[in-house]
Amino acid sequence: TASTLSALLLAGERYYAAHVGDSRIYMCDEKGLYLLTHDDVSDTGKLFGCIDQTPDITLQYLEGDARGMTFLLCSDGLYKRMDYQLMSDKMKVDSKRMAKEAVEALAGYVTRQGENDNISLALIKAEGWAGSALPIREGRAWSR
Repeated sequence: TASTLSALLLAGERYYAAHVGDSRIYMCDEKGLYLLTHDDVSDTGKLFGCIDQTPDITLQYLEGDARGMTFLLCSDGLYKRMDYQLMSDKMKVDSKRMAKEAVEALAGYVTRQGENDNISLALIKAEGWAGSALPIREGRAWSR
């Protein structure tokens, strides 16, 4: 077995991200939705970049201006069946309550589309509040 990694650090007005594998980091502002990472997957769909699968991995590193941005970190169980207009709309949040509702709506949408892979996601707004992250199991939000 092997693991993927998508990590995000917000510091001041900057974001710093590290990534390997087929999880993803999206960024959204008033202009649109952007995929920040690229999948480490072959043309045949085989995962080739991940932790503990090969001795040499290439870690993607990104940084940029975080002001006004909302970030979504997610597993492939979320994005494989996602409607990207819905994702963009749900990422436009301005409160913790809206973030929680958005996380539940996105996970619920792909579950209704028949997704049976694990669904993990975190929605983080860069300024004003700490964001909302809820682990998802079997299509239902849960918290510890």
